[in-house]
Amino acid sequence: MKPIVEKTLGDARLPACAGIIIIGLSLLLLIVCPVMAGESQGAWQISTVDDSVLHSTYSSLAFDESGAPHIAYLHNTTHSIKHAWLERGNWQTETIGPSAGTFTTSIAVGPDGNPAISYGDGIFFGNLMFANKSRGAWTNTLITRGTFGSPRPEWWAALDAIVKWGSLGDAGEWSSLAFDRSGIPHIAYNNGQVLGDLYYATRDLTSNNWKLALVDRDANATGDTGYSASLRFDSADHPHITYIGGAPWSLRYATSNDNVNWALAQVDNVGRKNYYQRTYTGASLALDSGGIPHISENSEKFPL
Repeated sequence: MKPIVEKTLGDARLPACAGIIIIGLSLLLLIVCPVMAGESQGAWQISTVDDSVLHSTYSSLAFDESGAPHIAYLHNTTHSIKHAWLERGNWQTETIGPSAGTFTTSIAVGPDGNPAISYGDGIFFGNLMFANKSRGAWTNTLITRGTFGSPRPEWWAALDAIVKWGSLGDAGEWSSLAFDRSGIPHIAYNNGQVLGDLYYATRDLTSNNWKLALVDRDANATGDTGYSASLRFDSADHPHITYIGGAPWSLRYATSNDNVNWALAQVDNVGRKNYYQRTYTGASLALDSGGIPHISENSEKFPL
């Protein structure tokens, strides 16, 4: 089954009713289009969630069973991960945990109705973190430190033995969280800024330990595989992931029937001139009612 890629250039055509988070310079806004009967298009409503944040909040949005929105975001002023939710018409916020920086937050609501968030707690040498709420309190779990450069060639392994980069780690800056139908949380993530790979984490509900599996390795050291990961489950509880990386630098897609063996595909080439001029954000995955994956992407074109 080939994934369908939806590219948008210029003005994008929005659906009649949708929800989206817009990040302003100093505002975190929620824009909502109410559902209307027939073919009438509703008016967009703008709600201020938090007016104390700065740029680059890397927010994500999910709804609980009652239809209430929940938002996870990075608060750059307090260097923390925040959770916001709408209660009786008013936005409530709370602090989840510290973060020196992350390029993503990913929020999902579990079958128990409680929100959970994956995020990174630092731009350099940070950790992949998982936070879940139960009985009104948040629990933060360090899943992995990842690797600062996965040792592959002999010279790299020798250097790593001296400077111990592998023990420093750098995981979690890019992550995507989803629950399967059994309520088990799964996270697709990039495990390091330098020569990083795409990994997949699954929590064992009996032991609460996390199992880590390699999905796609940055074998040719061309970049950081696993950037902009987006994880979804189909009706059979099989995971589907889209992400950026690989050799050549491209939009990629992975799926598995057992969470161990992964089928990988290159979907589209994305812009890459060098390490500093490249596309590394913008991939988003959704499955339609027939289980067919659809991917939106941002493909920057750099001048020669």
